[in-house]
Amino acid sequence: MTRLDLDPRRPLILVRVRDEAPQLPDVIARLSRLTGVSVLLLDDASSDGSSALLHASGLPFWSFPTRRGRDGVLRAGLELAVRAGVERVVLLDGDGQHPPELAPRFLEGLRSARLVRGTRFSPSSPQHGTPPDRVLHARALGRIVEEATGWRLSDPACGMAAFRTSLLKDLSWPRSFSHHHGLELALRSWQAGLPREATVEFPIAAVYDLDSPSFRRKYAPETWRVRLLSRLESHLRRVAELYAERRPSGLRPLRAAGPLGQLLAEGRLDLVSAQTLEAVSLEAREEPREGEATAGTTVERLRGSSASEQEHMIASLHVVPTVSTQAGEG
Repeated sequence: MTRLDLDPRRPLILVRVRDEAPQLPDVIARLSRLTGVSVLLLDDASSDGSSALLHASGLPFWSFPTRRGRDGVLRAGLELAVRAGVERVVLLDGDGQHPPELAPRFLEGLRSARLVRGTRFSPSSPQHGTPPDRVLHARALGRIVEEATGWRLSDPACGMAAFRTSLLKDLSWPRSFSHHHGLELALRSWQAGLPREATVEFPIAAVYDLDSPSFRRKYAPETWRVRLLSRLESHLRRVAELYAERRPSGLRPLRAAGPLGQLLAEGRLDLVSAQTLEAVSLEAREEPREGEATAGTTVERLRGSSASEQEHMIASLHVVPTVSTQAGEG
């Protein structure tokens, strides 16, 4: 770790980096233009040259010798911030999907909110190469969060967030942080009794750089089904764990009044996944807006179709249109 003398009067931007060499020079340049904040890049044992780029960047960084995962490096960064007396923190990913230049806007939102979250799937969020299965995942997970908390969030999994470090105590951190920290921040905030108006969503662009070889591999059209189901089921496992846990003092239980909540409380993740995906697919089919493509299928047909049919179906799912040329506008 480079020498770190965090100024407690300055907000801290924590950026997790893991094998982001193709995107990292641009991210570093954008971070370097920020003023009035501290920046700390957390290198999760990258093996693709990211570490050399961090050494040359002139920005403070912390390289971990072994992989800790998103939860591990963010936990270390937050512990450092708390020890230094930093009051406000912004969390970013280092792959270019979270716009560093919007960090000041997120920090400004903390004047009236306790938690500011990014959303890539609001009507005001520009779309750049967004794989349609990501949209379906956001809709499905949003339905789960609404069932568990009553909150409607357009992008529950988004990891770009800003909050005061004092909030961590209310959320029973560090016990509660997992690698799904975006989802968990939302659920824990509700459990801690935060009113919905204390949590705000700011639109950010959904950026999927399909010119990048790593992005092309990660979001290949032929693997959409595996991506969608595995990602959703991973999030559902974490929600089910929160239903089943022995709750820390001060946190209320997630709601289990509705049918999905009951299934989550029982750990029936297969049924939750299938019913949620079918519901959001039917919503897209039954309520099209002018000029909008529709799903036109249930999840059973998605699962039972051929590879070419699957690709056509997932491509027909509606992706929120670009309404602004500037990320975060509106």
